[in-house]
Amino acid sequence: MKKVYAVSHGEYSDYSVEVIFSTKAKAQAFVDEANALRSRGSYEYFIEEYSLDIPPAKLIGYYVCMTRDGKVLSCVKEVIANDKPGRHVFSDAETPGTNELFLVTSAKTEKGAIKRANEVRTQLIALGRWGVNE
Repeated sequence: MKKVYAVSHGEYSDYSVEVIFSTKAKAQAFVDEANALRSRGSYEYFIEEYSLDIPPAKLIGYYVCMTRDGKVLSCVKEVIANDKPGRHVFSDAETPGTNELFLVTSAKTEKGAIKRANEVRTQLIALGRWGVNE
C-alpha cells in the first residue's frame, strides 16, 4: 500500500498540515530544517504517515465499551480511519467511578466486535492488566 508523509505542526485549533512528501527521508529533511528555523515557543514540525487507497472495509469498524464482568455498555459502528484497531483504553466515561474497557475493532459485524472485545477483556484480566492504560 502506497504511503505519504505529511509534515504538520500545532495542536487543536492551531494544527495544520504544511506539506506532503512521497518519502519519509524527504519529509525528515524538511522537518529538520523547519525546526531549526522555527522561533522559540512555536510548535515543532512533525511527520505523520498516511496510507493511500485503503480499502473502505478497513476504514469502518466498531467502538465497544465493556465492563469487567463482560456487560456491553455500547457498541457503535463508526469510521475508524484515524484510530488503530486493537487499541484500548480504560475510562469511567459511561459509568462514573468504574473502569470500563473501550476497544477499537475492525470487525465486520457488531457480534464480531463484541466477541473481540470479550477476548481482549478476558486476556487483560488473566494478565492482571485490567484498568492499565497502554
